Amino acid sequence: MSGARHLYVHLPFCSSRCGYCDFVTAVGRRGDHSSYVDALLAELALERELLAPELETVFLGGGTPTYFASERLERLVGRLRERFRFAADAEVGVEVDPRVTTAEHLASLAKNGFNRLSMGVQDFDPVVQEAINRIQPYADTRRLVEQARALGFPSVNMDLIFGLPHQTPETFAATPNVPANKSAAAAPSFANLPAIGKF
Repeated sequence: MSGARHLYVHLPFCSSRCGYCDFVTAVGRRGDHSSYVDALLAELALERELLAPELETVFLGGGTPTYFASERLERLVGRLRERFRFAADAEVGVEVDPRVTTAEHLASLAKNGFNRLSMGVQDFDPVVQEAINRIQPYADTRRLVEQARALGFPSVNMDLIFGLPHQTPETFAATPNVPANKSAAAAPSFANLPAIGKF
């Protein structure tokens, strides 16, 4: 089978920009979400021959895919499934932000065959969160983990970053021990972030 069997779809919109982020993102602009999905689908049609007819992995990243309304995500994934076969054991994942992801989002993702949630956490320390412009109460993350487990998502991981302002090895080591993480696979993403003018 020729062609790439792994598809990454970038959804660049976010509710706010985190201080450590260097991805292509756009804050707000909800009015552009629908036209962006249209453009993605048009480009996918042009590039279709570069992909294999059956996909082994599909991942929606960003940005914040769950900053999109559930119905727009459903439309996007529905069109992907029309154009490609997903392997029976395909990993279908999405990056989620507990601050904006709702129970409706999770139910929609489960219904549409997503089997991996990658939760942005970075650090649970409020001092660090304030420094990186990402205030994310522990309760929001715990709520999302519990809802995801209740819906039967088989894979839930948390993205952590080491090297953020005010972190120490001791404070960072405490983050994976937060009780909510016992029902998820914590997967630290280590990053050396020297002074780059964002903090």
